[in-house]
Amino acid sequence: MENIDGFDYAIGTGDMYDDTHPNASGYAKMANVWYQALKLILPVGSAAAPIFAQTVDTIAYVGVPFNYQAVASGVGVPSYSISSGSWTINSNTGKVSWTPGTTGTVNMTITASNGTNLATQDLTINVLAAPSLPAQLVSYWKFDENRVSGPYADTYNTNNGYAYIGPDTISLGSTTGQVGGAYSFDGTDKVSVLDNPDINFSTTTNSFTAEAWINVSGGSGNRVVVGKYGRSTR
Repeated sequence: MENIDGFDYAIGTGDMYDDTHPNASGYAKMANVWYQALKLILPVGSAAAPIFAQTVDTIAYVGVPFNYQAVASGVGVPSYSISSGSWTINSNTGKVSWTPGTTGTVNMTITASNGTNLATQDLTINVLAAPSLPAQLVSYWKFDENRVSGPYADTYNTNNGYAYIGPDTISLGSTTGQVGGAYSFDGTDKVSVLDNPDINFSTTTNSFTAEAWINVSGGSGNRVVVGKYGRSTR
């Protein structure tokens, strides 16, 4: 390995750590020399089959979009495929998409291939009837309409929401959500709901819960998920 083109034999300032050993840059330059020599004496190998991270029995619900992320690792980036059915899979990412139509047990097989070998993952999915909403629920806004103006339907009650566009006059952005559509807020826009007795909660005499699914990206300061405005306070 002496006299490698481009190799600096200086110790410390070059590609050598000491009189015997190369440093990190030296190893990188020597690696190709070793590889070319080893190819002459070693048999041709093949990449081992990908390995799935997990085998899962999971639950889905009728009429509710079902998403599953297959994860396979190994030599080479795997390509994914799936057994025939009404489901689909992204061949590059391994994300499975499907909306069940009936209850029952469903089996699907996911295949990951690195071009030389392949591995499979069997999924058993128990499809149940969609759960009913709790009786004590007041309002439920899905925000999956995929449009940039209201009303934004309250699917449980009549408290529909309406877009408020901030001083920048830029409307709410419609985007793709984890399930159906979603909306992108720029910090000044919001969705407002008109006053109604069933959402007149008192902070001193009532207990209530507000739940939201959001993805925050950048920004700073006070970011409100849900707020309630009174005549003089909020």
